[in-house]
Amino acid sequence: MQPPPTWLVGTGDFEGEVLRVADVYRPTGGGFGPSFNPNQVVLADWGEMLLTFRSDGGLSLRWTSTLPEYGSGTRTLQRLTRPPAVALPMP
Repeated sequence: MQPPPTWLVGTGDFEGEVLRVADVYRPTGGGFGPSFNPNQVVLADWGEMLLTFRSDGGLSLRWTSTLPEYGSGTRTLQRLTRPPAVALPMP
C-alpha cells in the first residue's frame, strides 16, 4: 500500500553538488486555516534525503526513511522549463 501524500521538512548542507538533508521530519496536526494552532504540530523523525544536482538540469533524489511505509529509494527528476532569458547557476 502506498503511504498518503505528506509534507516533509528539513534543512540541509551542500557537499559539492549534493544537498544532504540529514534530519527530515514529517509534521502532523495543528489544523488548517483559521483553526491552525502551532502548539499542536508534531514533528516526527522521517529520515534522510540526498539531492544531487546535475549540470543538465536534472536531479537525483535518494531517501532513507525511518518509517517502514516510506522505505528507501531513488528517483530521477528532470527540469521541464526554465524562466526565459535567465541563466540559473547550478550549485
